[in-house]
Amino acid sequence: MMREFGDRHLAGESGPPMRFLHTCGEEFHAVPACKACGQVVRRGEVTRIDDPREGQS
Repeated sequence: MMREFGDRHLAGESGPPMRFLHTCGEEFHAVPACKACGQVVRRGEVTRIDDPREGQS
């Protein structure tokens, strides 16, 4: 994701320095996903836990 940020904001006129192809044949773009459920995380769906012990079972 950091690479994509750099590509979007810092790449020159020639475009990004590297591109990746997934085995499905399409260009690969990393997206953040929840480790527990696998859903793609979107803006506003994550909140900070103030006490590091909160949310632990």
